[in-house]
Amino acid sequence: MRTLFLHVGHSKTGSSFLQASFANSIERLAECGIDYPGAPSEAAAGWKISSGNGQALMSAPPETFEITRDKVFFSAERLFLSFAQDRDWPERLQALCAHHEIGTVEVLMFLRDPIPHAESSYQQMVKRGGLTEKVETIFAKYTQPELVRDALTRDFGGLTINWHVYNYDRHKTELIQITEAFLDVPDGTLVRGGDRPVNRSMTAGELALLRGLNGHDSTAAARLADALCNETPEIPSETVYPDTSVQQEMITRLGPAIEAVDQMIDPAERYGTELKPVAGAAERFSFTAEQVAVIGDILGARLNDVSAQLQIEKARRQINIAQNMVGKDRSEDASKLLDRAAAALSGLPGEGDVVGLRKAIARLRVSLSAAQGEKAAD
Repeated sequence: MRTLFLHVGHSKTGSSFLQASFANSIERLAECGIDYPGAPSEAAAGWKISSGNGQALMSAPPETFEITRDKVFFSAERLFLSFAQDRDWPERLQALCAHHEIGTVEVLMFLRDPIPHAESSYQQMVKRGGLTEKVETIFAKYTQPELVRDALTRDFGGLTINWHVYNYDRHKTELIQITEAFLDVPDGTLVRGGDRPVNRSMTAGELALLRGLNGHDSTAAARLADALCNETPEIPSETVYPDTSVQQEMITRLGPAIEAVDQMIDPAERYGTELKPVAGAAERFSFTAEQVAVIGDILGARLNDVSAQLQIEKARRQINIAQNMVGKDRSEDASKLLDRAAAALSGLPGEGDVVGLRKAIARLRVSLSAAQGEKAAD
């Protein structure tokens, strides 16, 4: 019988860093008798933000995965929520194990102390979730210890699931070593990425900029956040904790779930609930030259994208109007509109909608020529 190893996050516990290591260690893992299915993404191979190889487990049928060794390893943060709340996950996991003759499931999860995790979750929602609200809103809604409790107590029938739970806040410099021990592979098997952070947290200035941008263009904000993480990983991040009364209210509300989780895990890995100091409100923010260059590149590219889309929509409207004019003795007006549509598309890359619209212009011009020929013959 095979053994299935799952790394499930949870969120904001160094998953992108670990998944980059896994993607660069596939051959080494294979030498240790472990399959890591799926081709590594370019982002993961380049030590940038990625999502691991386990996303497909939530949707693809079991026969999709080619597993040839006695051990198989998947990693995806989304798997944590599958364990915590997805209704069909037990059935899907049982089907995977039955199809591939898996007898045991070993699950590695890093949890985080609630207060720093809530703050980090807030940052992530500003970075990639379009959030415009301040940090207090997230602390009022934060429920992660309840999800951890639900995951650890989920019933999977006769399937054997062994949880390996570590507190990220106490082991953030030992993630690879812990994972090697979890996989039972020699020290040094997993490729190290040096000191380069992956998916770093933001500075207070970056957060203020992203939150404002989210109110107008969340797509641009997410692209900018990823670019700042990937292109300026060395920038020290900053925390933005709310008032200590807000922190204490959250800890009190989550007290029963925190206590339940603490009773199920190693005492050394239990939640810490210490309140964090609040930084004073900044009157001004500073950015390095590298940050400014990234901001300019991403926002400039986004403006170009928006401008191009406006030109495409303008051309589409003109083509539609011209099409209605064909055959209605308005050939001259239709021809002028097609000229304007062609001008709107000039200089845009020849792909996607642009190619289709240019073909539509060419077809309508042929129709106009035919209509004008028939009129002349009359």
